[in-house]
This record gives sequence, structure tokens and C-alpha cells, in this order.
Amino acid sequence: MLSSIIAAIIPVIFISFVIYIIDTEKEPLPLLARCFIWGMIIVIPIIFIETGLNLFADKLALKGFSRSFFDAFFVAGLTEEFFKFMALWHTLRKSKYFDQYFDGIAYSVFVSMGFALVENILYVVEHGMGTAIIRGLLSVPAHAFFAIFMGFHLSLWRIGKEELRNANLMLALFIPIILHGLFDFFLFDMTKRTEKETSIILIYIILFFSLNLWFWRAAYNRIKRHLANDRKNIENGNNQG
Repeated sequence: MLSSIIAAIIPVIFISFVIYIIDTEKEPLPLLARCFIWGMIIVIPIIFIETGLNLFADKLALKGFSRSFFDAFFVAGLTEEFFKFMALWHTLRKSKYFDQYFDGIAYSVFVSMGFALVENILYVVEHGMGTAIIRGLLSVPAHAFFAIFMGFHLSLWRIGKEELRNANLMLALFIPIILHGLFDFFLFDMTKRTEKETSIILIYIILFFSLNLWFWRAAYNRIKRHLANDRKNIENGNNQG
């Protein structure tokens, strides 16, 4: 059991460490810790709301495709990303340290990793080492990817073009919800298919891994773009000084 819990923790620590290291100007550790802890705390209301939504879906007798869609986009995607967004918003909207492009990504990832840590441990305690490995390779990075998109647009809301502020604030919430929903939907609906539906399962597998490959590329490009903007601003500030 201990080895499984350690396996659940390692990917969360690794991703958090990488995000911290690549930042051009390191964020205050107490504020990063606060984001991480908020990510852990929001698991509590999320569990209650997701339980209620599942009971609601049962009363509606949702099954098959419709149940997979509801579970992926509303139970998981909407609920989890909304609370991550609110934790991030509560922590950063008045923070003087949120002053660079990459900051939104850094703080968002730490909120998401706090959530992923608790979620990972809960799954691993119930299902064991195999689940820890699979989630470490897929689910934990996915939470980081959703956070990168959220933080990317939240930074553009904070220090981007004035005329695009409202649009970026909406994108910071809705893009992660949609991506989270897609990620879960392929997995959820795939497990509901029978052995006779091999072709559909194969299509889902291709779509799922194609989506994950796109996550890696898109997340890298957004990190690269915000880091480049920060370096440019730092260089311009030094030149002016």
C-alpha cells in the first residue's frame, strides 16, 4: 500500500517541480503552497457535488452514450475545472505577484496538482499499483494540461490586450472544461462498449491518444510562448535600466 501511495505522489511532485524550475522568475513558495493546498481542499465539495450529479443521472436513467457524456462533461469536467478556477481566482485576483505571463500557468498547475494528489491517492488506495502507474502516465499529466490552458488565458486576462480580457477570462474556464470532458468521455464510453463493438473501441483509442499527443504539443507551445514573453519583458526592462 505504501509503495502505491508513493507512486501516486511522484508524478504530482515531478510536474510541480518542473513548472517551478522553468519559471523565469520564481514565484513565492508560500503562495505556490497556498495554491496547492486549495487544490487539495476543493476535493471535498467536488466529491459531494459529483455524488449528487450521479444520483441525478440515475434518476434520469441515463445510460450508454448519454451517461458517458454527462459523466465526462458535467460530473467531471464542469465540476472539477470550475472549482479549480475558483480556487485560482480566489488566490490570485488581487495578488501583486501575478505580474508575468507564466505566472498564471505556474499557479494554475499547482492548484491542479493539489487536486490531482488527493484524487490520485483516493484511486490508488482503492485500486492499487496498476492504477497508480496508469494515472501517473495519463490522468496526472492531463490535469496539468488542463491547468496550462487555464493559466495561459488567465494570464492574458491579467496582462494581455485590454479588449480581449473578458474573452480570455471565459476561455480560462471553458477550454479546460471541454478538454477535460473529451479526455474522460473517450475513456468512459470506451469501457461501456461490448466485444462486438471492436471498431468503435479502436476509434476511441486512436482519438484518445491523438488527443493526448495534441495536449503535449499545445501545452508546450503555450508554455514556450509565455516564457518568451516574460524573457522579452525582462530584457527590455534591463535595457531601459
